[in-house]
Amino acid sequence: MKKIAGCLILGLLSVSMSASATENRYASITHTKESFLNQGYCSYEFSLDNGGSHMSLDNAGFGPLEITLQMKDKKGSVIGNEVLEVEPFGEMGANRSMTASLEIQCDDIGEFKVIKVVEDKNGRKVQLPLSIFEPMNPELAKMSVSESK
Repeated sequence: MKKIAGCLILGLLSVSMSASATENRYASITHTKESFLNQGYCSYEFSLDNGGSHMSLDNAGFGPLEITLQMKDKKGSVIGNEVLEVEPFGEMGANRSMTASLEIQCDDIGEFKVIKVVEDKNGRKVQLPLSIFEPMNPELAKMSVSESK
């Protein structure tokens, strides 16, 4: 009986530590670029970065991700949902960030909202808490060209 209780406690501790490590991970997500492709299709580029947390946490990297994005127009009305597929990243400094693209019909998108994230953990799909992800919304610098004299 003591062996069973001991195994049960070890199992619960293992699950608890695993869940804790997952929730301590971090990744920022930024919509970085929008390009017209052809025939009404656009490419929306996103950058994900774990902020170098691999240096302080074990297993801080991410496996392949499926990020469900809700798209809203500039008035805040929902246009639809799309899934952004992201390659593994964040296990070391050299791959702490990853770029992923979504190629869909062009719309007047005013906002991308992360509504669900699923990670592939060795062939098992695990839904991640959204609190791991932080949206970044930088204002891009204005470009200009000097007049020739």
